[in-house]
Amino acid sequence: MRYICSLIVGMIVLTACTPSIDKDDYFPLQEGVKWHYIVSEQDTDTLEPYDFFIENLGKTKKTLSDKYFDMPVHVRRDANGTKYYILDSEDGIFRIAQQHIIDSDLRYDDPERMVLPSPDNYDSGDTWYSQSRTYALRGSAVDTVPDTEDIYIDMEYEIDALNASINVPAGQFNGCIVVIGRASFSLYADPKLGYIDIEIKQTEWYAPGVGLVKILREEPKEAGLFYGGSIVYELKEMTF
Repeated sequence: MRYICSLIVGMIVLTACTPSIDKDDYFPLQEGVKWHYIVSEQDTDTLEPYDFFIENLGKTKKTLSDKYFDMPVHVRRDANGTKYYILDSEDGIFRIAQQHIIDSDLRYDDPERMVLPSPDNYDSGDTWYSQSRTYALRGSAVDTVPDTEDIYIDMEYEIDALNASINVPAGQFNGCIVVIGRASFSLYADPKLGYIDIEIKQTEWYAPGVGLVKILREEPKEAGLFYGGSIVYELKEMTF
């Protein structure tokens, strides 16, 4: 079972924004907030929905590289124990590092991964690039098939809409920013097909005063010796 933990970067308020979260904040970082998701996978080997959470741990107390000295870096932790280091800068929100439970130190992102541009720069059609990897796509049980976890790709993200509405288990959210990411890369599918183009699409809904309320990742169902599907995270609850 795989998780798209690095993609979960914003969350919810169920009825009204708390006093510490600005009503126009699309990416809350306040300490102590915890968000719960229902995850569903289609056309993968995971048939039953499962729960997943992200929680804010506050500003990091860890000594970072000189590049981030005295900068506002916050920490998030997911259900697997992985920590994500998030930079809140004038240019936007960036993931700068992560640390799995087996890691003795941080794994810095090079380059940094932009999650959202600065709110001052929100405009339909705006684009940026960020590195990602495949999450649903995997190879069949053949020794010659490469491990898709080692495939990193450049995603082009675009603000597709600025005032969308979305329904999730937590309720309806209006005024959402919709971000769509796309990537295409060549993969050796099998001896008959040779190399084929793999198309990946990711759609994210961010609500004001809330954060990310839904994410949909779509990867090919069948591609020679590889198979994939879609993964959906939908917000169901927030706790403090």
